[in-house]
Amino acid sequence: MSWYVLQVLTGSEDQIKDTLIGKGVHAAVPHELRVLRSGGRWLEREYVVIPSYVFVRLDYTDALYYVLKGTHGVIRLLKDGVRPASLLPEEEGWIQSWEQPLLPSKVHFTQGGAYEIVDGPLAGENVKLLKVDRHRRRAKVEINILGKPKIAYLSLEILKDL
Repeated sequence: MSWYVLQVLTGSEDQIKDTLIGKGVHAAVPHELRVLRSGGRWLEREYVVIPSYVFVRLDYTDALYYVLKGTHGVIRLLKDGVRPASLLPEEEGWIQSWEQPLLPSKVHFTQGGAYEIVDGPLAGENVKLLKVDRHRRRAKVEINILGKPKIAYLSLEILKDL
């Protein structure tokens, strides 16, 4: 079994995932617990990490293509030429953790402004850190999907100095 990627209508990722699960297809949508400041307090809300994409794990057949494509809201399967492409092995390892919402990555900042990622999704090998926003507790990252970069935002938990 391999992981494949479906491009779907934005905002309908969870509904399409549930529909595919009802059809017997193992589907996943990456979520994260995002930390937001509202009313002077920090709140956690669940957000889709990579909007417009649903990941499915299956043994691909042409008959399954029509099951996937026939699902309302599915735009297309990502391909490498003519046939749908499965994720690369290094990409699959990171996706295994998407069955549960991703927790914020733990980051330690030094006096000089440098940082060290202690734990969490940003420690993954398939993630390239582009920008860190300490005020919003968020990181802009580049995630490879089928060898192509996609921009996503992940939450940070800033660790206090001991």
